[in-house]
Amino acid sequence: MKIKIALLLCILIGAYNQHAQASPPAEPDTLSIWVNGACGMCKTRIEETALKVKGVQSATWDVKTHQLSLSIDPDKFKANKLHYKIASVGHDTEELLAPDPVYEALPGCCKYRDPNNVHFQESQQGQVHGYIYEINDQGEQLPLLAANVYWAGTTTGTTTGKDGLFTIGLEEDMHMLVVSYVGYENDTMHIHEASEVEVLFSNALMLEEVKVSHRIKPTTVSFSSAYNIQNIHEKELTKAACCNLSESFETNPSVDGGL
Repeated sequence: MKIKIALLLCILIGAYNQHAQASPPAEPDTLSIWVNGACGMCKTRIEETALKVKGVQSATWDVKTHQLSLSIDPDKFKANKLHYKIASVGHDTEELLAPDPVYEALPGCCKYRDPNNVHFQESQQGQVHGYIYEINDQGEQLPLLAANVYWAGTTTGTTTGKDGLFTIGLEEDMHMLVVSYVGYENDTMHIHEASEVEVLFSNALMLEEVKVSHRIKPTTVSFSSAYNIQNIHEKELTKAACCNLSESFETNPSVDGGL
């Protein structure tokens, strides 16, 4: 009996291994996130850092679009770890800003926050980026997450990260940039060149008072009953200028109000 069980297990294990060898490996998922930078040194630093994150199989950062394209193993990859790792070496992401001391320690050519940096100016050509905030009742300025930013009349758009940051490409014939968020009126800006913008939402939309009224007929007749039932409401009873209840029923032909 033991020999038969052992033989059966060997057959099952062999069949499983054969199936595993015949099945092709799953294709890795792809992901693209925005990472700020300015030059070739930034590119090397960002890509090398991304490749150290568990689950990342390949990483390519574009100095013009600032998009970091990744091939990942979804079973091992954690997005929050990627953002943390990249920010910890001095580069802002769409979800997390790099600490100021780390950013200040970057080489001069990598100072992407400096508008006078030649490398930064070149990398920003053809892009509009900025921050979107709301002013709450206490007067505090808070970043808006998932605000919509798009070019009017097109399907080209993006959304803000939790820091209120967005980046969108600037192309020919795209000049009216629309920013929208639930509860606020849309804000439309005329953009004619690559630039940085800041949008503040302060007054939420308030609906005007809505009144719902229902008018009851003075008399109604029930057609669902075998009996001829007519309901008389108070409005019908007040039609007659009378001083007793019996006279009030005289306006209705179906009621004998005589006493």
